[in-house]
Amino acid sequence: SVTADEPELNTADNSATEPTTINQSIDLVLTKLDNTTSVNTGGTVTYELVVTNNGPSTATNVVLTDVLPTELSFVSGTSTAGTVTNTNGTVTVDIGTLTPGQSQTVTLNTTVVGTTPGTITNTASVTAAEGEADTNNNSASDNIQLQNLPLSKRALLASA
Repeated sequence: SVTADEPELNTADNSATEPTTINQSIDLVLTKLDNTTSVNTGGTVTYELVVTNNGPSTATNVVLTDVLPTELSFVSGTSTAGTVTNTNGTVTVDIGTLTPGQSQTVTLNTTVVGTTPGTITNTASVTAAEGEADTNNNSASDNIQLQNLPLSKRALLASA
């Protein structure tokens, strides 16, 4: 608004408005750990996934997705927010809303069904409705070794 000491002839042009758009920005971070480094067919692997919103805005419609590799079979899952669902090896958790600094934990229990020795890589990712400040930390992978030792060697190692 503009004012003056002299009489104003046209007061209609004494102010202006400029709209400002404020974009929400978030930084979701996903970490993933497991309970083992090597496993045999029939063994269990438990994954702990933690989703954190580093802000600065609130994240909405946060969804965690973990497409299990063919060597793993889903057994069960729990989450501190949202429901864990499994559809043909694609595990999703609708976490919902995360305020800045807030974290939620998801635990997935799996059974090893693969039989070929080698590395099993399991990767999960997280998304939200808002724009991301850094998408490089929206996915996390974990590797375990499928040894698939013969039963006789497993028994020998267990008794040692």
